[in-house]
Amino acid sequence: MKFEPLSVCFYQVNGITVLTGGPIPCFCRAATDNDRGGGDHSYASQWKRCGLSSLMIKKPVDFEVKYLSDNVLELMSNYAIESDAVDVAQKVGFNVCMNHKVNVNGQVSITVDIKPQGEIPPLPRVGVTFEMPKEFDRLGWYGRGPFECYPDRKHAAYVGIYETSVSDLHVPYIFPGECGGRADVRWVWFKNSSNVGILASTINDSPPMQMNASYYTIEELDKATHEEELCPGQNVKVIMDLT
Repeated sequence: MKFEPLSVCFYQVNGITVLTGGPIPCFCRAATDNDRGGGDHSYASQWKRCGLSSLMIKKPVDFEVKYLSDNVLELMSNYAIESDAVDVAQKVGFNVCMNHKVNVNGQVSITVDIKPQGEIPPLPRVGVTFEMPKEFDRLGWYGRGPFECYPDRKHAAYVGIYETSVSDLHVPYIFPGECGGRADVRWVWFKNSSNVGILASTINDSPPMQMNASYYTIEELDKATHEEELCPGQNVKVIMDLT
C-alpha cells in the first residue's frame, strides 16, 4: 500500500535512525492459498475488486500539535484513505484519526480511531505498519512462539519470551504469501548489533497483538509466484495487528 504524505518519519536514538517510515494504518496482506480459493468469490478477489491493496491518503490532512504539559506533546492527524478501484460502487475507504503522545523520555503512545466507509469486505487485517533500517535484524517478543502462528492456528504455540532474527521469521512457502506472524504478542523489541533499537508494547487494556516483521513488502509477497523471485529489501517492514 502507498500512503502519502504521512508515510515517512525519522526517529533517532543516539544519532541512529530507527524508524524510516510510518507508523501508518494497514488493512491489507499478501494473499495465502486459502485466500485465493473460490475464484471470483474468494477473499483475494474481493480485496482486489475494492482496491484494498492500493489505498491512498486523500488531501487535505488535518494536523494539530498540543503541549499537554512541559513533558508531554500531543500530535493529532485526521485524514481519509480511499481505494482506487475502477468500479465506483466497489470503492472502500476509512476515516482515520491518529493520536501520538510523546514524552521527554522518548516514549510514544499511539491510538488510532478508524471508521470504515462503503461496502467493506471481510478485512485481512486491521493494524499499523512501520519500517526500520535493515540493520535492526534482531527481535524478541513476549507472546506465542517460537514458530509461526496466527489467531486461527495458535494453540500449539505457547506464550513465552522468544528471540530470533527477522530472516528466520520468514517461512519459504512454495507459493509466497502472508507468513511468519506471531500471535498474542504483548511486547516486541528490535535492535541492531550495537543494542540500539525500539520497543513496542500494548498499553492499558489493549488486547495482545498479531506481529509480523519481514524484509519483503506486502506487494512483493503478493506478486511473487515462487520463493526465488523474492529479494530482501533494505528495510524491515513491521506490522502489528489488532487480534
